[in-house]
Amino acid sequence: MIVVLPPAGVFAEHAGEPPVKEVWRLVGELESGALRLARGRHVGDVESNLEERDSLENDLAWATAICILLVCAVVVGFYGRFRAIALIAAPALLGTRRRSASRRSPTVT
Repeated sequence: MIVVLPPAGVFAEHAGEPPVKEVWRLVGELESGALRLARGRHVGDVESNLEERDSLENDLAWATAICILLVCAVVVGFYGRFRAIALIAAPALLGTRRRSASRRSPTVT
């Protein structure tokens, strides 16, 4: 049995990923040597949090894609042309890109 608790606690962002990778690396090393281990799986707070986070990320990605498709369908339905999507999306994407670029550039004080 291997017990691992991340230094920042189980609720920190991406807290359990490095310890879990390290445990699987060590198990792989032990299995390749003379010592054979019984196959097991991760359980507990760390693994549960990682699985929940993956599920939430997947759900959010699907919800975002569905919302974007529905908004595009409404825009096309209202204006009656597919060109309307590009005319509405271009300023939004340009503004997002400009805002992202201004965040990355260093500020001089």
